[in-house]
Amino acid sequence: MEAANDGSLAQPAVLVAGVGLGGCSRINGTQYSRGPPADFNAWAESGYEGWGYEDLVPYFEKAECLYKATTKNHYGGNGVPNLNPLI
Repeated sequence: MEAANDGSLAQPAVLVAGVGLGGCSRINGTQYSRGPPADFNAWAESGYEGWGYEDLVPYFEKAECLYKATTKNHYGGNGVPNLNPLI
């Protein structure tokens, strides 16, 4: 960053950006994906009980509705967001 934000006492701003196939357009395109299991497991290992990936899978499945699902083994079928497979 070449210049600080106004009112920040000459401190640079930290800008956070997501990384994923499609880049930041994933937000405007409302693409959905679960976070990597390792991230959730790291939270659980840090002491956040119940936040491991396997602990959260039932909530992912409850929230998802995979449209034209070829398999229901990994995704829910009654949730609000209607998900379409990309491939």
